[in-house]
Amino acid sequence: PRSTPVGYLHRMGVLSPRTLAVHCVHLDRQDRSLLQAGRVTVVTCPRGNRYHDVGTAPIPKLLGEGVPVALGTGSLASAPDLDLFAEMAALLAEHPALSPAAVLRMATLNGARALGLLDELGSIEAGKLAALNVIPLADPADKPFETVCANPPDDSPLAEAPWAAASSLAPRLPVGGDPSRARYGPGSSRPASRTARRTTPSSIPRVRRPVCVFWRLGW
Repeated sequence: PRSTPVGYLHRMGVLSPRTLAVHCVHLDRQDRSLLQAGRVTVVTCPRGNRYHDVGTAPIPKLLGEGVPVALGTGSLASAPDLDLFAEMAALLAEHPALSPAAVLRMATLNGARALGLLDELGSIEAGKLAALNVIPLADPADKPFETVCANPPDDSPLAEAPWAAASSLAPRLPVGGDPSRARYGPGSSRPASRTARRTTPSSIPRVRRPVCVFWRLGW
């Protein structure tokens, strides 16, 4: 049919909040309007687009017109790894005017919402699954959003950070609420309870050095 892919999907009744529109590099104004009206989430994969040399997705226009955007990794066919940190850095390199906070939201909260898992994942809130990562800040004056989006070389699960043994990480936060992978401290194998598998205000440990704690990317 003489139509754009988005226009065709609209006529077929496909566009809805449950639709994930991946890549979306070549969109006109009408396409963006249809995506916004259907409350469709666009999933952008900047490194994959660059590898295939297909162009750059119009992320600032999509955001400005109210289209939700999440960040994806494409596949190993178009990138050397499935690293969301590298995708965030690539997205900011393509669109320097984007705020690092918005980019981090695309990699966490927006993805959880797009998958229908907003009540479980995507942000550090009481009752959500506890899967946290930590990135040390070289200086207390460092800006955490900028640090996370700059593809930092040093990040680790909160419970496995090098200084965790000396901090108040007992019981340790389990990975995504999976009791078989939960750890409660050096040498402990106590199974996780339903309560322990969720983030509570008291389960976020205190640390003595500048760090950025965030919901685990790509989990």
